[in-house]
Amino acid sequence: MSDLKLAVYVIAHTLKNANDEKINKLKEKFKELKISKVYLENYRDGLFLSSDLMLKFKEIFEKDFEVAGGMAIGTWGIGWGEKESFGFNVACIADEKNRELVKTVVEEQAKVFDEIIIDDFWANWCHSEKDIQLFNSMYGLNFTRDTLVKMLNDPVISRLWCEYSSSLVYDTSKEYVVKPAKMINNKVKITLKVAEWRENFYHRGLKLERLAEIFDNIYVGTEAREFNARYGSLYIVDFVRSLVGDKLKGVWFDTFIGGEGGDYGSVKTYLQQFLLSAFGLTEEITLFHAGDMLDFERAPLFDSVKMNREKVGNWRNIVNKKYRTIGLKRIPIQHFSPQNSDKYIEDHLGIIGIPLEVSKEIKKGDLVLITESDLYHIDIVDLLNNKEVDLLFTASAVKKAIQVLGSLALEIFGISDVIYDSINVIAMTKDGKSFYGSHYKRQAIFPVGPIFNLTSATPILYAYDGTQYYPIVFKNTYNNKATVYVSSLTTYMPYLLSEFYPEISRQVLRDIIGDHVGVRVKPESSLLLNVSLIVKEGLITLVNLNDFPIRLRLAIDNNKFRISSNEPLTNDMKVLEVTENEIKIRLKENSFDGLRLDRISNT
Repeated sequence: MSDLKLAVYVIAHTLKNANDEKINKLKEKFKELKISKVYLENYRDGLFLSSDLMLKFKEIFEKDFEVAGGMAIGTWGIGWGEKESFGFNVACIADEKNRELVKTVVEEQAKVFDEIIIDDFWANWCHSEKDIQLFNSMYGLNFTRDTLVKMLNDPVISRLWCEYSSSLVYDTSKEYVVKPAKMINNKVKITLKVAEWRENFYHRGLKLERLAEIFDNIYVGTEAREFNARYGSLYIVDFVRSLVGDKLKGVWFDTFIGGEGGDYGSVKTYLQQFLLSAFGLTEEITLFHAGDMLDFERAPLFDSVKMNREKVGNWRNIVNKKYRTIGLKRIPIQHFSPQNSDKYIEDHLGIIGIPLEVSKEIKKGDLVLITESDLYHIDIVDLLNNKEVDLLFTASAVKKAIQVLGSLALEIFGISDVIYDSINVIAMTKDGKSFYGSHYKRQAIFPVGPIFNLTSATPILYAYDGTQYYPIVFKNTYNNKATVYVSSLTTYMPYLLSEFYPEISRQVLRDIIGDHVGVRVKPESSLLLNVSLIVKEGLITLVNLNDFPIRLRLAIDNNKFRISSNEPLTNDMKVLEVTENEIKIRLKENSFDGLRLDRISNT
């Protein structure tokens, strides 16, 4: 859905302390932001508001807004059962007392509302004694709690825990949430909201494809937080949609900095969360939470939404869902084995100008990214041999493939072994003639690795230590059917994302993906960082995540696409120069803009 529908979530504590003056102020703020829907919460952290009180608030707000219910049933309060603490308290859902209390909260809210959303604390956070007992019983094991927690590093035990955890969340959701709610109110629709930490979904029992079977809708948190790659606010929407389809109803994000005592983040981060969340094209965008709107220090955050709402809405109206996303493909996988080097790698690639696409549909000629834990889920030989799909491997994925597949992996990559896990070098080069060293006022050396001994593989980029050349990006043709690319640049991700690696490192990756996609960005100066490229069949969107304007070149493969108009969608982008297959662009700081695109062929 393209229309920009803004909602707001009002927590139980805000409602408990609300008098007429406060309610009127909230309504004024909602109308200023053109909010059309209000979620009213009846439970959080042990505070439980009665159905009579919730009915009163429903009647107050529905005079001006669409109204629905909310509940943070995964949070723990005094008088509840077993809990675990992560700086906040969560209820262990294997505990029967907690489950009965959850059921009571759900039933009371279903008396008042025909739609209820569950905040993202609803998951299996615990490794309680009850959990260990149920886990051991399910698989015929005899672990103590301490032993099990240590054994979760083992892929086999980790997978069993994920299966146990997902069964627990599914069964508890069905019997203590969905069924009781619909027994009270057969018209009620229940939405499950999941958080932004997608890498932990499966471990905490959030097997989304299964949960989508029992919940009416799914929502997802799109918080990027400070110090993280903002592109994650868009990527997680695409990821969740690829698993639950049209059941994905909305996104939500808060004002918090993340990990810093609950204080608020910057206007820049909040705005970028909003922009990239909105690019996910969900039906609703919910702002959490209403009480923050009365905090004058947080006012600039909400003002940024107000000032950019119309522009974002116009973009959504142009794009809609009819424009398919094109990019480096990711197969949506909920890993049972935790990723280490490649954790949230998609968010990081998305801020160095690499377009990404999430899809279960893989066809000949696609370029698919393979990360370390994918090897437990994907048959890479089938992709190469039968589907003739090109694959781009991270450094850790190559090492994992060698560990799992042995000599077959060496043949696939065109290598014989690992020479060095890591080396320090002074430059990068493609041809041994032009060298690219450290940026202005930066260290003269930087680490790369692992370094492989190539047999049939062809080098694309070398690292140079002043004496020797080491291949750090290379490709190999496997069985004359598909191309395998290997990048040793992903081991030291902070270097790749910053000026500590020379720009040639990022451009080589952009060029590999650009050859497949048909569109790429190129630096106009020595660096091009914190920029996102979103390619859709119909529109190219560029997002400048910097606090300053950037200049870049947009290169188009004329055999695949053509720019239908050199006029940007807004005034934030200025076209400086146009050649046969490149457009020189200037894009304002903390902004986005787009150019219309026509596909010439499907190759």
